[in-house]
Order: sequence, then structure tokens, then C-alpha cells
Amino acid sequence: TEDRLWALVLVANIHQVERRFDRALEAFMRAEAVAAAADGIDPELLASVIGGVGENLMSLGRLDEAEPRQLQALAILEEHV
Repeated sequence: TEDRLWALVLVANIHQVERRFDRALEAFMRAEAVAAAADGIDPELLASVIGGVGENLMSLGRLDEAEPRQLQALAILEEHV
């Protein structure tokens, strides 16, 4: 499962670098769904996925949706890292 998450994050990051934020968001959201269905995901990876969703929501101007994701990612990092 974590291999699949890393692959989705890699794809999302490529889209993000290419400024295709809609596609990056889609890949991060797919990764988020995979993570939600799995147990024992590394907290740093989970925070990266959730933060990636938030970051791309911000890039698309969807700030109200981005803020809770960014806060959730921060809380995971503060708790586990």
C-alpha cells in the first residue's frame, strides 16, 4: 500500500511542478483515499499526502477547503515526528 502511495505522490509532484494543479490535486486525493483505507501508514507519508491535497487546493484558490487539510497535516507531524 505504501508503494502505491509513494507512486501517487510522485505523479502528483510531477503535475505540481508542471503547474497542473488540478491533476496534482486529483493524484493527491487518490492517495488520500488509499491511505484512508489502509492501516499503519507512516505518519510522515500521511501528512505529506494530506498536505499535498491542501497545497494544491490553495494553488487552485480553494482556500476554505485547503485550510483544514493543512491543519490536519500539521497536527499529524506534531504528534508523530
